[in-house]
Amino acid sequence: MRIFWTHFTTQAERYFRLVRASRASLIISLLAGLIAICLLRVVTGTPEALAVVPEGAAFPSALKVVFILTCINLLLGLLFSVREIVSETERYEDERLYGLIPTAYVLSKLAVRGGIAFVQSLAIVLFVLVLFQAPAAEVVPWGIGLYVTTWLTIVAALSLGLLLSTVSNNTDQASNLMLFVTIAQIVLSGVLFKVEGAAKLMSWLAIGRWSVGAYATPIDLEGQILGDSIMPGAIVEETLSKLPIPIDPYAMTFDNLALNWGILLAHILVYVGLACFVKSSARA
Repeated sequence: MRIFWTHFTTQAERYFRLVRASRASLIISLLAGLIAICLLRVVTGTPEALAVVPEGAAFPSALKVVFILTCINLLLGLLFSVREIVSETERYEDERLYGLIPTAYVLSKLAVRGGIAFVQSLAIVLFVLVLFQAPAAEVVPWGIGLYVTTWLTIVAALSLGLLLSTVSNNTDQASNLMLFVTIAQIVLSGVLFKVEGAAKLMSWLAIGRWSVGAYATPIDLEGQILGDSIMPGAIVEETLSKLPIPIDPYAMTFDNLALNWGILLAHILVYVGLACFVKSSARA
């Protein structure tokens, strides 16, 4: 355990120095999400996009906003991790000959990038709270739910990026895999299209589905759609059935929120575990 910790801290310190030395990349990683959120605010045209359904609209704009937030977080995680291991193949193989522990190497990457994600998430949450009116969240305070979901999504994407980097032979292959995975995440998120049948089972493997679910669960989407009017149950069901996509996955309960957070955490553990396994199985 002591040897593992020594390897981990040594690799983490080295990697952090490299990240800090590349100031342009570090600044871009911190500002990219904030610029995208500012653009999102301009496009929505109102600070109430998360809190109310626009007049004349048949579907809550809040779901579109949280979908874009999910896409921002996925890209932040994937873009800044997918080349981090494959680009160091020669150095890793040299150090492996001298006893470098593969698991310590992979986890050092996640630790540094996860720390940066902590700062990224805080900045994103502050911008969202300033630029958008907070919805009436009853499950957990909106700011807390927003932060936890943002951090889990970025770290899950980081973990997936590290796995893609581990199984790639070169940086070009890693970039191509990232493109395919990003498209799959968007399509299977359940926001653009109704996900049914086999696609519904495949969506369990998509970080985007669970991120959107975690963002949307604290928001009373059903209440935004139905308003304050009292309707018979049959009319309520008919109204909700006419929506382009079902809102059942976003039921405003703590159990549902915990499920989404738990599966995001499971994604992190599985991707990191697979990356460590692949690195450990490879010949030095």
